Amino acid sequence: MKRLLLLLIALTSTTYSAIKDVDDITYEFLIETGEKTGYCDHVYVFKKIFETIEVKTMLEFGVGYSTKYFLDHCKKVISVEFISPGWMPNWIKYCLDLYKEYSNWVPVAYFSGYKGDYSWAQYKFFGTDGFFKAGNHFAVTGQSYRKVDPAYFNELSTFIGNLSKYNKFDIALVDPGSVLRGEIAEILFGKVPIIITCDAASSRNGYDPYGLCNFKVPEDYEEIFFSYGKGTIVWIQKKETLLKLIEVLKEYAK
Repeated sequence: MKRLLLLLIALTSTTYSAIKDVDDITYEFLIETGEKTGYCDHVYVFKKIFETIEVKTMLEFGVGYSTKYFLDHCKKVISVEFISPGWMPNWIKYCLDLYKEYSNWVPVAYFSGYKGDYSWAQYKFFGTDGFFKAGNHFAVTGQSYRKVDPAYFNELSTFIGNLSKYNKFDIALVDPGSVLRGEIAEILFGKVPIIITCDAASSRNGYDPYGLCNFKVPEDYEEIFFSYGKGTIVWIQKKETLLKLIEVLKEYAK
């Protein structure tokens, strides 16, 4: 229970000023917000990536203010927001209105155990309540729910597999409200060549609230850790077209 309380405090202790005009979300605004709150402090890594390679299609778990930056630099962004009894749709509804003019954005609502109205979601996936249960289980025990019932993981794997089957993703950001970031990243290996997750500094200091240390990184991926702010981890597939990016980010992380 102590683990759960600490996590809830971490998730709710930072408040962000509501943006009314999408044009107010500039790179400078995101960097300043990151410096003050830690929110969006992964954007500086994305800037270096966008300067080095062309990113056509991006997959994002967890919408936010940085979504605006991605939409401005990618031809297509698919964002997945998990909706459950523990993570209500207020935030994604706000973002849907904020980014309504972006034709290159595909916002997908993944419903898990949610009993409310869902008519507002143009793109939606109706999952079981397994993902919601798995998040609660991990938050309290620190253990994967796969040991109890792996059905939710198979469901999530199929969902992500179908997305990657019909879209060639260049990069994926794992930053949802859910604590199951490690399991999402684990599924993405082999499907997306560049995978990024944030709020990762604690995982290097003995406290791993998102399960980022609960899986083995495949040998064909390079892991690069950025200690700035709340910490960002980048996993890059070791293929010829990405070797320059690996060198650039390894130098940038120093």
